[in-house]
Amino acid sequence: MPDAPVQSNRDKVADKAGAAARQPTSPIHELLDTVVYVAVLVIILKTFVAEAYDIPTGSMATSLLGLHREVTCEKCGYGILVNYRESEEWRGTSGRLAVCPNCRHTQPVPPRVYGGDKVLVAKTHYALTEPARMDVIVFMFPQEPTDPDYRPKNYIKRLWGLPGEKLSIWYGDLYLRTGGGGGDERREIIRKPAAKMLEMRRIVYDDDYRPRDLADVPRWLDEGPGQGWQPSPDGKGYQVRANEQPRWLRYRHLLRVPTGTLREQLESLEQLLRADRFAAAHQRQETEEQARHVRELLLEAERIARQPQLVTDFLDYNAGDGEQGFVNWVSDLMVECEVEVSRLDGEFYLELVSGADRHQVRFDLRTGRCRVQSWRHNHVLTQSPEAATGISSIGRHRVRFANFDARLTVWVDRRLPFGDGWDYAPPSEQDRGPCVADLRPVAIGARNTEVTVRHVQVWRDIYYTRTPYPPEMFDGRTPPVDLARLLSLSEEELRALKNDPLAKPEKWERCRGLQPMDYEVGPDQYFALGDNSPLSRDSRDWGLVPRHLLLGKAAVVYWPLDRWKRIR
Repeated sequence: MPDAPVQSNRDKVADKAGAAARQPTSPIHELLDTVVYVAVLVIILKTFVAEAYDIPTGSMATSLLGLHREVTCEKCGYGILVNYRESEEWRGTSGRLAVCPNCRHTQPVPPRVYGGDKVLVAKTHYALTEPARMDVIVFMFPQEPTDPDYRPKNYIKRLWGLPGEKLSIWYGDLYLRTGGGGGDERREIIRKPAAKMLEMRRIVYDDDYRPRDLADVPRWLDEGPGQGWQPSPDGKGYQVRANEQPRWLRYRHLLRVPTGTLREQLESLEQLLRADRFAAAHQRQETEEQARHVRELLLEAERIARQPQLVTDFLDYNAGDGEQGFVNWVSDLMVECEVEVSRLDGEFYLELVSGADRHQVRFDLRTGRCRVQSWRHNHVLTQSPEAATGISSIGRHRVRFANFDARLTVWVDRRLPFGDGWDYAPPSEQDRGPCVADLRPVAIGARNTEVTVRHVQVWRDIYYTRTPYPPEMFDGRTPPVDLARLLSLSEEELRALKNDPLAKPEKWERCRGLQPMDYEVGPDQYFALGDNSPLSRDSRDWGLVPRHLLLGKAAVVYWPLDRWKRIR
């Protein structure tokens, strides 16, 4: 009888393991394995890689949204966003008004509250690389708690100041202070790359959403003699057949004055007069006088709606409770449109005005090349070399021209002929501030060619206020009509200035002579600001962010799906 094969202990163990592997596993056991595996994976990812955060407040609006309300403008159809405030829990929405950023129509705030953006934060990002300027960072609130039941809060802001730097906020822009102290110190403006410009811009006017009730006062107008720019046949753009003399289509910042509060006051006063017919004579006379004053303000509002105004840092997200916006003049603008070239000849222009400065990008339609040029007080300030673009054939092209942070940036069909832009020297202190030309701050021009422009939009840069809740904030106690008077010139005032585009009206003195607000960043600390500068509590208020409190870099908005985007 042959000897039986000898099996080692290791072979026996392997056979048992194989047999166990061949045995069927119950569905419940498989489900438990999967749940445990996913739970462990989520814990590992959340602890070491990434974590999801909800944004509750509007300090980063409208780049990132907190709890808010949404409504469509009744007059132009543009979407309005309105900040949700905790006080509404007990006070409700009574009296709050949504103000359209496109045409300034006011209407009641809807009751529905939408959740804030949900962002995915890369927690290990700053373990692998240093924080970079303009990153959107998430961190723990740096101040010591005073409440025994206080729970540490996480904040989300944009990083502007790095360790050891000296910063200034001046005329809405961020500056880096370099050199020695005293008279040797210099301020260098911090310039944004092109991708950040698009992420942080704010709408001024979208011509695709023209207010129906203001059709007789168009924003875009050719004010030259004879036949010039005309509405296109489809009514959605403008076309021109230009000869050797350039023809200009100029934007006028025409805005209705928000009158919702005024109309409510008038209705209340008229009801009081009807109800108190037998009131004392002096009381009735006082009420009638108040009603007359409100009627005069409403008539003045209609008149001002036909006068161009300065572009300001108004943000629909902050409107409500009578606050109709802010009155800081914004000089950094962007124009965007689709241009249809019908003849490869002549030139096409985009122009932006900023006080005493005038900036142009000029496209040579014969060669498809362009260049940017600036003038200050009508003297050449800077001029770029020519750069090739995609406008070298008959057809449609998307073009964009920005003057942000003393940098001129051009986009043609999503390409950047000059990279992030062509830099120029910011104006001196005496040259800062608005001129009459800022009442027509954007223009589209053509010479010796045939073009049609559509989908025209005007944008502005973020205006960083020197402090949160600035004293220049319009608090609702002053009628909006008075605010509009500060931003527009009457026909008499324009005639008195003889239409000199470089004239500086006295009523705009508040927009000049602004002093910089200086900040210093210590070692291993960072200076962070909210994109919604007027209503953001940030490093201007509670100080700097220590390195050890950084939780990570905001990487992507993953919810709601219609706002999905990468955070640059």
